[in-house]
Amino acid sequence: MIHKKDKVDLLLRYSGGKYYALKQLSKFWLENKYEAYLEPFFGGGSVFWTKPKAKVNWINDYDKDLIDFLKFIKNNDNLKKLLNRIDKEKTPTKERHLEVKNIDKSDALMKAFKYFYLNRTSFSGKMNNPHWGFRPIRSLPIDRWHERLIPCSKKLKNVKITNLSFEEILKNNLNRKDALIYLDPPYFKPPKNSHYKISFEKKDHLKLLSYIKKMKTKFFLSYDDDPEIKKMYKDFRITEIKFYYRVTNSRNMQNKRLKKKELVISNF
Repeated sequence: MIHKKDKVDLLLRYSGGKYYALKQLSKFWLENKYEAYLEPFFGGGSVFWTKPKAKVNWINDYDKDLIDFLKFIKNNDNLKKLLNRIDKEKTPTKERHLEVKNIDKSDALMKAFKYFYLNRTSFSGKMNNPHWGFRPIRSLPIDRWHERLIPCSKKLKNVKITNLSFEEILKNNLNRKDALIYLDPPYFKPPKNSHYKISFEKKDHLKLLSYIKKMKTKFFLSYDDDPEIKKMYKDFRITEIKFYYRVTNSRNMQNKRLKKKELVISNF
């Protein structure tokens, strides 16, 4: 069961995020006792924002812009500066979206502002060549953006945040009895290039598999439902989950969400 006291609303919009799969994923952290929690592929962080914090928490992503943003808002003074900057903005427009897209990122505050503004106003929150996607009826209005920033900043307190490769995280955490690792790598099959800023090729998926095969630390791993993935991970527990989520343009699909099947691979 997911408890409201542990959960904060998602900070960022993120294609391929696991928001709609949280109910199915929750059993994988609820059925384990652990003092340390690690996420090598943080992304939108749906699981971290929802689950209770462990005694020790370590979140990581190879996307430097994402990690720089999380580190920035973790600091109270920085958060206040960002909130004050957002307060100066009016209702987002396509024209303002383009202006923000062209902002010079040399200043740390403006870099954080640019990242968050584009994420909240771009189609599906995609940061790989972001396109205007703010919808007044469905998008979170700008005067409520603080509702995401403030609770998430609080949850990031005392959390280790890094911008490393997944190999650097896993190689030193293969045999921990006190830890739980959740891995949510980029999808194995297309359309990954349209979703992710950083490519993750088949050789990277195979490299991840090589580490997983050595893993003694308890882990659960999310993947798209693919026969090759099932073959690669045949020696592990594979659970099929179904949930609704949206990646394609819902306006072209009459606002319908598709039912998606994915895999959760674990060693427990």
